[in-house]
Amino acid sequence: MRWQPLENPRDGYSIILGVPWALRHLLAVNLRFVAAQDRTGLDRMFIVFDRPPQAGGDAFIAETQAAFPELPLDLRFQPRPAADIVNRVGRSKFYASLNWITGLTHCETRYAVLHDFDLYPVQADFFARIHRSLRDGALRFSGAEHTHFDGLTEHDALIGTWELGIDVAWLRQEHRAIDCFHKWADVNGRIVDLDAFSWVQSRTPNRRIAEGVSDESFVHVKNLCSTYLRVSQGQPAQIAWRLHSLWYLESLVSQGASLSELAERMETAQSPQLSDGRMTHDFTDVHVTCANVLESEVDRMEAALHGARRSEAQRFVEATRTFLERHGDTSARG
Repeated sequence: MRWQPLENPRDGYSIILGVPWALRHLLAVNLRFVAAQDRTGLDRMFIVFDRPPQAGGDAFIAETQAAFPELPLDLRFQPRPAADIVNRVGRSKFYASLNWITGLTHCETRYAVLHDFDLYPVQADFFARIHRSLRDGALRFSGAEHTHFDGLTEHDALIGTWELGIDVAWLRQEHRAIDCFHKWADVNGRIVDLDAFSWVQSRTPNRRIAEGVSDESFVHVKNLCSTYLRVSQGQPAQIAWRLHSLWYLESLVSQGASLSELAERMETAQSPQLSDGRMTHDFTDVHVTCANVLESEVDRMEAALHGARRSEAQRFVEATRTFLERHGDTSARG
């Protein structure tokens, strides 16, 4: 419910990354992009799993630290009994909020950036710009984009939790931890279902988007986590084309089928039913334009990691487009 004030904070900033335990095999993808950043001023990167301590957790933490010795990693699980309460609620917003609160509780720098698990920075000084915006502008909040959920507008100027920079010392001095969770509240005369930290943001005018940061600064693979969790539980994917994004990301850490193998399956497919070697999925209702989004995201991630699109990634993207042209939805959309 409460946390201790942050007295004598360190210089620099921290990154806080919440990780679904069920998706931990993709953590290395996110860390590859962070490792490619200009990390000047980065004190620690807190990685908080959305569960209390799990069997095999110590081994996974040790493996991750060994794989990324250049990153100042601090990996943690959610504390009991808070984790047990959140698990009983069973809602994604509660899991995410507790991840961030846990990281902020252990943060020793004045500033921190909440970093999304399915968001990959491609601008080399992305985090540094958010940190400088907070520090040089004496801001309480800064970040990459305004949120428009539940009818919020640019006029409301509430910054999305993805890549949200925070003045940690101010936050822990002026607000309770529970105040940072999502809630229904009045915003400019409207009752709005707010995300985490939005209500606290609305209490101070000292917030703005970081200078030099835009949606071109990162690739946000939205709906990745929900798609994976549904499929892994044997449920049909609600946004099936995101499976192609999942397959690409898994290829970056040598998980699942290779891009060349997946491309061949798409090239030779005789129906909308496509198997990734683990499960068969139906892509009948996936519109062909989804290939445009996949291509844009893959291009930018490939450039950030490899300098240009590799041949196997090229074939994978082209095979996806051809597969959807043959077996997906090609209807006109106005």
